[in-house]
Amino acid sequence: MEKLELNIVEAVLRNIKNCLFHLDAGQLERFLVWLESHTKSKVSEGGKLNFQFTTWLEALPKGQVLDEGFLIASEIFWFRYRGEFDESN
Repeated sequence: MEKLELNIVEAVLRNIKNCLFHLDAGQLERFLVWLESHTKSKVSEGGKLNFQFTTWLEALPKGQVLDEGFLIASEIFWFRYRGEFDESN
């Protein structure tokens, strides 16, 4: 993997971890179930992302890392604010 690609992976990982920090335990659990379904692999352990998630992200085709990072961050946002959106309807 080229150095630039590795930096993108590291940046995406850092962003995702920062977003996860804002989820409560229930939101985090539901999000990790979604993430494992999305990645089709066991990417969490004990309520945290594990090494397999990094491996999955690094194995993505060039250019897809940012797309996946954006999708995952969007899902985190959705899991965080879902209750507030549902209550307003």
